[in-house]
Amino acid sequence: MTRFSSLSLMTSLILTSVSGVILAPTANAGTFTDAPGALQGDVAINHGYQVRTDSMYQDGNVVGLRNHQRHNSQLRMKLGLIDIMSADVIIPIGSEKLQFQNIYEMKYDPLSQTGSYLDTPAIDDITRTGKGLEGIELALNFYPFHTKIYSNRGDAGNWQMGLVYRTKDNSNFYTVNADGVRGSGVGASGWGVQTAFSNKHTAKVSVEPYLVMKAIRSNSFDSELRGDDGTLYAKSETMTPAHTVDIRGGTEFYLLDDVALASYVTLDLFGEYRYQSFQAIPSGIYLPSILESTQDTIITQTELVSIQGGVGTNVQINSLYGLRLSGQVGFASPQRIEHIYEVSTQGSLQWGVFGEMRFRYRTTSS
Repeated sequence: MTRFSSLSLMTSLILTSVSGVILAPTANAGTFTDAPGALQGDVAINHGYQVRTDSMYQDGNVVGLRNHQRHNSQLRMKLGLIDIMSADVIIPIGSEKLQFQNIYEMKYDPLSQTGSYLDTPAIDDITRTGKGLEGIELALNFYPFHTKIYSNRGDAGNWQMGLVYRTKDNSNFYTVNADGVRGSGVGASGWGVQTAFSNKHTAKVSVEPYLVMKAIRSNSFDSELRGDDGTLYAKSETMTPAHTVDIRGGTEFYLLDDVALASYVTLDLFGEYRYQSFQAIPSGIYLPSILESTQDTIITQTELVSIQGGVGTNVQINSLYGLRLSGQVGFASPQRIEHIYEVSTQGSLQWGVFGEMRFRYRTTSS
């Protein structure tokens, strides 16, 4: 072999090795367990729309219809502090509309010694609306094992776990200001935990089952109690919004999976479970009318469980741009609306749609 050919072979081997280090693709993580890596991150904007409809019952009689619509837009940012740790910032803006139809005026019933909608005059439909910035969420995530971060270990799955803090927000759906303007969201600060796990199986059609969980405990807060028109009923009362647990489990079916370009298209089939604990909130929020004597009262609303099933698609275009679309439908459990009144639901129908656009900054094709 001549000196020139030996030099050419050596140069070729070096360039091949270097290009393998710089350009070698890394296995894609799942949509819900993606880890940015050190000094890399994501910025996403999403919007969700949820509708819940039900009927209100008293002694087996329908005494009104309710329709609760909620829009929620979020700016979500994820920054990798180091490979095994990332920070989340979520800034939500909400808009809610609660409508009551075919309703009646509440009157005092001496037999039950509480308010009643039975045999009382019908009243006009009522709509309560609120909008505004909600509590900002901050999270710190860790990755005990991950196919991208620990590629040299041969990890078979991805696991994200983290701590969450939600800030307090003076504008919320439970209270109004002196002008009768209502906010959105629960208003309370809170602490919580979140985790996500996925495991990709590569075959003729790759699939990736996943599980996402998030639990937040709300703190109590003090606030004025005012009527819909801003009338002051109490200068300070303590409210405790519900603690929540959200669980989502599903499977992503990879319709397209190009690891070299960090691109994929998946069909996402999922189910969602939400537990909402009892909560202490002002009387008259989720009922159309109440007795005047309880307008300064904090009531207890019973627990609520909802289950939904849905289908969506997750699209990743190279390593930079992503798109998510989904829709779901399900039911919520029966609920005693306020403990002081014998009015409840027999379950609720709910449905929603969701969309998200995401920009990912990565220094490698992953």
